[in-house]
Amino acid sequence: MTDEQWLRRESAALLALLDTCEKPDTWTSIANDCVLEGSAERIYHHHLDPSAHSLEREENDAYAIQGTLLDDPPSPTLVTRLENAYKIAEQRLDEWKRHGYDFMSVFDPRFPGQLRMTIDVPPFLFASGIIIPNETAVSVVGSRACTPEGAQFAIDCARMLTKRGIGVIAGLAKGIDTFAHKTALADGGANHRVHRHRHRPSVPGGEPRPAETHRKRRARAVPVHAGRRTDQTDVPDA
Repeated sequence: MTDEQWLRRESAALLALLDTCEKPDTWTSIANDCVLEGSAERIYHHHLDPSAHSLEREENDAYAIQGTLLDDPPSPTLVTRLENAYKIAEQRLDEWKRHGYDFMSVFDPRFPGQLRMTIDVPPFLFASGIIIPNETAVSVVGSRACTPEGAQFAIDCARMLTKRGIGVIAGLAKGIDTFAHKTALADGGANHRVHRHRHRPSVPGGEPRPAETHRKRRARAVPVHAGRRTDQTDVPDA
């Protein structure tokens, strides 16, 4: 199995688990379980048949093994839901790829390492642009209705970070975010745009859609050009 095939299977299993998520589980708890287990696919098969597919964390835990052996088998309804969700997940992955969405599950080597270590790690991200692993970046945030002094401070911060080769993260909100974002672009620095995805691509379940991350460099072919005003309209569905 190639790395690409492995990652696709892990991504499909993760999406299937999210699509069939029921209380008290949440997207965050499912993502954390998958990270701790080291595999969404193992958890997916464990849900299908616990007696035939034990989890690695349970193999060294006598109480967990005993609990698994005594557990009732999954209902046929749950099995059908999981299997259908897996098929839909594969279709979604293909559709997102066709539309140019760069899907990064928590198992993707490009997924930010520090974010993966957080207690509330998102199960996946969407990205566009150039992704540099372990890159240092700083978010410059503040009031939407900032004072002239606040705007100048944001500009100075972004300029200082750019000169030091540190990326600037912007949420594209009015005020401080925009001043920092535009300054980083104007100075040719690395710029990360992070925002909520409101419409597409469609994602499983009913929880809020995950943050979509964009990384742009002015030296690259991107929809942001020198001399052109940049705002939220530059980001699809922002």
